[in-house]
Amino acid sequence: MKLAIREAWAWPEGAALLIDHPRFHGNTTKLLSRRARRLSKEDPNRALSARRLPKEVLHPSIREDVWALYHRDEYDTAVFKAMKAIEVAVRDAAGLSSGDIGVKLMGKAFNSETGPLTDMEVKKSERDARCALFVGAIGSYKNPHLHRYVDLDDPDEAAEVIMLAAHLLRIVDTRCEARQGSSSSSGPEAAG
Repeated sequence: MKLAIREAWAWPEGAALLIDHPRFHGNTTKLLSRRARRLSKEDPNRALSARRLPKEVLHPSIREDVWALYHRDEYDTAVFKAMKAIEVAVRDAAGLSSGDIGVKLMGKAFNSETGPLTDMEVKKSERDARCALFVGAIGSYKNPHLHRYVDLDDPDEAAEVIMLAAHLLRIVDTRCEARQGSSSSSGPEAAG
């Protein structure tokens, strides 16, 4: 029972809804954060949206920064940073140049015939779909932030896009590992 109470108490602290009282030391006295007070006045259900983006399920490359931005209600910046992390990860994993950016980078990295991150073991239609997934994500959620102000104020939508980014980053990790595995098995040691 005590563990359940401690877990329940940890959630509002982790969501930055409860903070240490500045006049008391020892972290025993808490008060509602400005965010919690604002949310309770504006939309109490919005405070619950923080549960939709648990920190531990995010990819390590976006876990700290993107999670913190999201919980400070900076949804547009959180989404942009998550998508930028995909772009950087794809470029690095594919060994492409810094001049390769955006949807063209995704198309090059996941090209169904020549893409360095393409899984040639699957059918061409699946390779095309994977390429379209990456191109669509970057084109829909990163590029607009570069060209105009994007008013993203829905915490649920932002959480969904960030979770998509986490998934895409895991795909990049898997393809990078597969690429490294195939190059090490075709090296001089493999000829053996």
